[in-house]
Amino acid sequence: LADTPRNANDQSQFTVGIRHTLAYTDRAEYALHGEFSSLRTRGAAEGDPTNTQTEIFLGVDLAF
Repeated sequence: LADTPRNANDQSQFTVGIRHTLAYTDRAEYALHGEFSSLRTRGAAEGDPTNTQTEIFLGVDLAF
């Protein structure tokens, strides 16, 4: 729309992760990992100029 501000629904996101794999047996291994993610949205709705969503994830992966 012509009257919509240029910065409407402006989004910025970043994600950082780390993973470490360890041997379990000679045929299997597991990995420990963690991630941090942040999403910032500006101008998504009138009267709500900034919305921030943050997520933290920790997990274990098994491979055979």
